[in-house]
Amino acid sequence: MTALQGSLTLTHEQTYDKTVIPRLVSTMNEFLDLNPALEILMSATIRNEATFETFLNACSGYPPSS
Repeated sequence: MTALQGSLTLTHEQTYDKTVIPRLVSTMNEFLDLNPALEILMSATIRNEATFETFLNACSGYPPSS
């Protein structure tokens, strides 16, 4: 399998629901495992600071510590 090239742009408004954040971050991590040079661009309207903070915390936890 050849490595993916270029960048991946995800649509905005993906962080509005705390229940989807772990799977979203996990999926982004899987793409980065395939291509560490990949850039993931996201756009979001911060409607709830706590939910956005949950997203940021989830991102800072990847990759998980062994």
